[in-house]
Amino acid sequence: DQHYPSLEIFVIDGGSTDNTVSILESYGDRIWWVSEKDNGQTDAINKGFRRCSGDILGFLNSDDYLLPGSLDQLAHVFENDEVQWITGDYQIIDQDGTPIQSFISVYKRILRKIHSRSLLLIVNFVNQPSTFWRKQLADQVGEFNESLHYVMDYEYWLRAYEVCLPKIINRPLSAFRIHDESKGGGEFVQQFKEEIQVAKQYTRNPVLHVLHQIHSSIIIAFYKIIK
Repeated sequence: DQHYPSLEIFVIDGGSTDNTVSILESYGDRIWWVSEKDNGQTDAINKGFRRCSGDILGFLNSDDYLLPGSLDQLAHVFENDEVQWITGDYQIIDQDGTPIQSFISVYKRILRKIHSRSLLLIVNFVNQPSTFWRKQLADQVGEFNESLHYVMDYEYWLRAYEVCLPKIINRPLSAFRIHDESKGGGEFVQQFKEEIQVAKQYTRNPVLHVLHQIHSSIIIAFYKIIK
């Protein structure tokens, strides 16, 4: 449903014992895939990107998907040679695909309108499944940090911001799924703890540290209420 023909699709599976492999095999040579034990999610992401030869990169975690036509729209925006990376809006859905928590999407949309690296050091407003970047930017930024378990994407955005600002798209490009077994749904306390540690590595400004801590504490408390 992307209406864009020139794609490389790589699936990096950590050695699933269900019917994942048979599903992957059913696609024949339309995709490249590997199913083997790895050193975690970040290792798998880097493993996939090392094989990519395309000009534009992006990744989806196993729970998420792109909305129809997203890649076609991105391709048109990337026709501007000055655009190095793009981040767009997203829908939050539950395990059944029903849209939820629309107010969070609205909140992040507002933050992206006033985006800056300083603001990113307080709150992560970049939606991972709706973010894409040029391979030449990846060559400058490097690989994802494999020591991180939850916020490897957040740390990557901070490095990308040091190179250039992203192009903001207000249209939803992806659906981000939250459920009890997902990291974002069941391990959000650990996620925010790691996020604060990363932010402190990228700024010595104590005001930004405090603001990030306050914001994270409010969000954690809010998540506990709505769960």
